[in-house]
Amino acid sequence: MFLGIVAWGQGRNQAARQSGPASPLTSLLRTLLTSVDPDQAKRDVLTLWGNDRWFTFPKFEETAKNAEAILRRAGLDDIEVGYPPADGVTQVGYWTEPLAWDVHTGTLEILDDSVPASERILADYQKVPSSLCMWSGPTPPGGVTTEVVLAPRDLAGADLKGKLVLGSRNSKTAFARAGALGLISDATENPSLGNAVRRWSASPSLPTARGRSAACSRRAP
Repeated sequence: MFLGIVAWGQGRNQAARQSGPASPLTSLLRTLLTSVDPDQAKRDVLTLWGNDRWFTFPKFEETAKNAEAILRRAGLDDIEVGYPPADGVTQVGYWTEPLAWDVHTGTLEILDDSVPASERILADYQKVPSSLCMWSGPTPPGGVTTEVVLAPRDLAGADLKGKLVLGSRNSKTAFARAGALGLISDATENPSLGNAVRRWSASPSLPTARGRSAACSRRAP
């Protein structure tokens, strides 16, 4: 009986909606519904993501070319791809064009025989590009071996020279001025997502670590 009443009530509401004046968007939405190919849309999104996920400017240029190809396939022909100077200085309105950045490899590795070899690599850019922060600086050939220290509450007088600082969301500039070699952090915008969304990050039990091309690093999901 209850289900019958609910179904009847829904039917009355549906009939009431249909008897009202048609929305001016109805015909447009129907056209879009019959014209959109969800499978192709998914392929296009994956194509764009496949380049942008690397966070380098050469890959961004590939994304722009892919976007142009997608638009032309959709029937547009008056398309222009712009190449503003990526110098970190030029301004467009209130926006400063970011400095171009590129990277090929970057890893963060624990150097401790007590840690299983399969667990020593905490971050690898080639496997998870987001494990390396954009605009990280280069290391000397062969990388660097250094100590990892917990972020101090007060930078004044802290001994951070040449060390990696673990677990802080403070200013990267402040740590750089204090002599820190780089940052490792597990800070996240949404803790409920676990490792899905990270801003920097690594294991909280790091003894000594070796890094390549790492000014700041995130733990790989």
